Amino acid sequence: MPNPNVMNVNDSISPKVVSLVNRLYAASDVGPVGHQHYVDLYTPDATLVMGPSTFNGHEAILGWRQKGWEAVSGRTHVCQGVFAGKNPNEVMMYGTVTYDMKDGTRKEGIEWSAHLLTDGEPEPKIKFYQVYITLK
Repeated sequence: MPNPNVMNVNDSISPKVVSLVNRLYAASDVGPVGHQHYVDLYTPDATLVMGPSTFNGHEAILGWRQKGWEAVSGRTHVCQGVFAGKNPNEVMMYGTVTYDMKDGTRKEGIEWSAHLLTDGEPEPKIKFYQVYITLK
């Protein structure tokens, strides 16, 4: 199902990769009950690079995700563009994210961009995902 927060998808991108991107950003915004679903979008040996930190494999990605929700009560990603990469399994994205913090504050309009590479399987999973983000 299309995610209304994922926009401007390049027509040359495989529908299965588009579906994966939709599911990724939908899962990113679900709290702790969605941790396993989020991790299941990745191959068992996937690499996630978030800013200066690198996480390899399901266990490390799950640990990063759990820590990332310790101070956050909600988040909303808006993916403003998805562009084809140099091969059919690669996309680049950009957008914003808003964080609702447990202390009652809100961080809005934080810009990010990302590079995603799938495993190329008929039901693709994320093999490599790097996010460039600067928190305000």
